[in-house]
Formats: sequence, C-alpha cells, structure tokens
Amino acid sequence: MFSSTDRLYTLLCLALLSVEPRPWSEECELESKRNRIKQCFKRLQVADLHTFECFEVNSKGGCEKGNRMVVDENSECKASKCIENKDENGEPCHEEQLAYNGVCELSNSKSACKNTGLGQRLQADLYGKVSCRCALDLGFVDVDGTCYHEFQQGPCKVGQQIIRNGFQGWKWRIRWSDGRCYQVEQSEGMCDGRYE
Repeated sequence: MFSSTDRLYTLLCLALLSVEPRPWSEECELESKRNRIKQCFKRLQVADLHTFECFEVNSKGGCEKGNRMVVDENSECKASKCIENKDENGEPCHEEQLAYNGVCELSNSKSACKNTGLGQRLQADLYGKVSCRCALDLGFVDVDGTCYHEFQQGPCKVGQQIIRNGFQGWKWRIRWSDGRCYQVEQSEGMCDGRYE
C-alpha cells in the first residue's frame, strides 16, 4: 500500500519527467562535468568521461584491459583518454607495468633505465609518454638532462645547491652562513654587500 506522500512523490516525478528540459539544463550539466574534471585534476587524478569517477593517471582506470587512462594533451579542460599499454606482441601489460620499447616493464624500474644515467627511473607523464626520467620521489632533480640529488652541489659553484622549483624543475639557490636560502640571479657583475 502506498501512502499519500508516496503517491504525491510519484505524481511529482512523473510530471517532472514529462516537462521539456530548460535551455540551461545542458549547460549546467556541462559545468558540473567540468567541475568534476577540475576536482580530480587537483588531486592529481583524471576523470573518466563516462562515469566521472576519479582515477590515478596512467592506471587502467575506466579503460579496457591493455589500456591506461591519461590526460588528453589536446583538451583545454584536462579531459581523459585511454591509450594502449601493450607489448610488441599485443599482450596487455599488468596494471603496475608500462609498455616501453616493446616490452612490459615495471613502472619506476631502475633496470629499464640502466644505460641512461644515475637516478633515472621508467616513468610516464600525465599524457602517457613513457621515458627514463629523474626520480623525483627519490630526491633527484633534472638539470639539463642530468640527474642530481636535491640539496647537493650538483653543477652549482661551491657553497651553492640545487633546489627543486615545484613541478617546473630546478632553480639556482644558495644557503648563506645566516642559514637562509636566497635566489641566485644570473649577472655578469659581482654581488654587492654581504652576499658576495
């Protein structure tokens, strides 16, 4: 038996279903989807465009077996797309693997990058491009294609050290005897005052 409230709710739902959509409803839905994509991206994840569920970039996500979900580099709103993740024989790589030079290799593999230099690990970027890169999670910073440990001298002059600059890479900084770090400016002349 339905209560009067249940009947009223059912009639209201039926009435709403028969109403023509308002001109703004599609725009509101689109805005809602854009907001979801932004929410995922702020968490360094990507939204599945069918379910709008957030997934780790370069994971299987909502893709078919043998594919990885990545950011579509041609999308202004950071939409996702699925790209193939299979070896040269068409066999799908496992979730924790990346297809590299025709072989499924472990993500962050040191051995896949053994001939590329110190601190290099196999990694995929947001767009799915797989290559050997400086392992940021191990404290390495890329300076003109060579990996150096952050806070070490690296290619800096004596008394200077490499400091990571967010996601952009590196910048020259120096820690002085007062314990503070200062940005180093490239100039031909000498520093004036106590920072010489």
